[in-house]
This record gives sequence, structure tokens and C-alpha cells, in this order.
Amino acid sequence: MDIKKIMEKLIEFRDDRDFKRFHTTKNLTMSICIQAAKLLETFQWRDDEKIKKMVNSEKKTEIEEKVADIMIYLMYLCNNLEISSDRMEATIYTRIIKESSNMQLTRQPETPENIPKAQIYNFNKEE
Repeated sequence: MDIKKIMEKLIEFRDDRDFKRFHTTKNLTMSICIQAAKLLETFQWRDDEKIKKMVNSEKKTEIEEKVADIMIYLMYLCNNLEISSDRMEATIYTRIIKESSNMQLTRQPETPENIPKAQIYNFNKEE
């Protein structure tokens, strides 16, 4: 199922239940934050090894549902803001291109040899 069809199903679901009146931009934005916090809470205080075990267990379904909730609210928000799925896809693609062109994959670590002298402070120097 593509994004447009998912959006159509979400709008149909919302309208069948008369939820549109609750789907203000402010409420949707707050709901995104609340759902993201619930997802964050799932991983709070756990190291990478424990998280990996969670993702490979029965908890995965719970995690997927929390991610889906966030995506649903994001899609409703896009609808409110009249951001089409085509526009969103184009924006995502543009961001990916921009980020990858800004990345310095061969960046050297900052060592005294490659830092401009003006940025180096000599702590041993007596004044």
C-alpha cells in the first residue's frame, strides 16, 4: 500500500468517527510528541544489548505500534497543513541529497597539525 492509499484510509477512518474536530494542528503536534515520548520510554535506561533483545522479542509488536501511531499523527498533520504525499516525498528526497552532500566522509580528525593556528591556544605559554 502506498502513502496516498494509507492517507485515504486514515481520512476515511477519521471522518467516519467525526474525529476531524479534534485534529487541530496543535493537537496533532502534541500527539506526535506524546507518542514519541511513549516510544522513548520503551528504551529508557536500557543499553544497546537490551534494546536489541527487545526488538527481537514479543516487544517488537509494541514498538511497531508506537512507531505506527507517530506516523499516523504525522500523516494527519500533513493533511492539515496541506502537504501532499508527493510534496513530502520530494522534500524527503531533497533532504537526503542535501545531507549527503554536506557530509564529509573523509573528514580528518582534528589534530594540532590540521587545526588553523588561530584556533590553538597554547596553555604552556606564559604571558
